[in-house]
Amino acid sequence: MNIKYITVIGIFAVSTLLLTASDMESYTLPTGKTLNNPHIVSRTPIGIEVAHDTGVIFVKFSELPKDMQKKLGYSPDKELKYKKNISARRHQTAKVNRGKAKVAAAEQRKRDLVILERAHERLGDKIAATKLRIQFLVVEIPKYEAKKASTMSSSTGLASRSSNSGGGGYSSYYGNRYSSGNRSGRSERTKRDTINALDDEYAEAKRDLKMSQQSLKNKQFELRKMERQYKKYTVEIAEKRAAITGKKSSKSKSLISSVTSLFE
Repeated sequence: MNIKYITVIGIFAVSTLLLTASDMESYTLPTGKTLNNPHIVSRTPIGIEVAHDTGVIFVKFSELPKDMQKKLGYSPDKELKYKKNISARRHQTAKVNRGKAKVAAAEQRKRDLVILERAHERLGDKIAATKLRIQFLVVEIPKYEAKKASTMSSSTGLASRSSNSGGGGYSSYYGNRYSSGNRSGRSERTKRDTINALDDEYAEAKRDLKMSQQSLKNKQFELRKMERQYKKYTVEIAEKRAAITGKKSSKSKSLISSVTSLFE
């Protein structure tokens, strides 16, 4: 049969149905709802969309009486085929969406891995810098201790000699200055100046020693904390790589093993 001929017949049939529905002043559905001035605005093999005075309603053919179904050209075979087509399209759409979601999730995992690897690298650099700082403090602290002991010894010895020289003098005790008398002469003033300078050096060495010891303690605490985080990052990176590739690579295994042994 000619396709144009079929199309013309289809258009004529739909126009006739629309005209038939428009000629109705009202129609009461099997549910009891009455539609005033109903007319069909669209249709599918499942049912019709009917506009009326108070709105629009979709009525399934299965909800209409047999005579009305026949009058509107309802076909159970067409309805079944239509439902199958809809189901197939929905299934295909869902499949495409799942594929897109899977690709998006894979790309997100890759981005997360890159971010984690960068954080892992930065933390590794920070750990290395902290270790260097600790090494520096470990070397410097004995120097401060030696300087503190040396200045204390020199100041105490000089003050004792000055005190024992007779006729009063100037004494110092562990960085705290006090005078046990006044004495004229350039040599005595020189001793006092020397003792003052030694007291200042002692105070400075004592302060530097205390600060260095506290800094060392803080850095050692930070290092332990960073090493734990570094190990955690290492495991997470290996897991994310395994999730991306679908298997645990030998590179990931060796990475975990090396970091684990490093911090044990």
